[in-house]
Amino acid sequence: MNSIDAIRQIGNIGAHMEKDVDLIVDIDEGEAELLINLLEDLFQDWYINKHEQEERNKKIRQIADAKQAAKTGTP
Repeated sequence: MNSIDAIRQIGNIGAHMEKDVDLIVDIDEGEAELLINLLEDLFQDWYINKHEQEERNKKIRQIADAKQAAKTGTP
């Protein structure tokens, strides 16, 4: 089971009460911190790192284009 599926399962405990709505499944501080850290890692990987990679690739392409233009003497 991957971590994202594990988060879904943990969330389902509270979101979809079964027969006994008075049953409370405790999550301790360490477990909550792990879940929050995983979500932060996913945001970092999916959004921030992706954006930084796109920006870096754009700058590299601009450098390559400028070098090619200098080589061929075109503006």
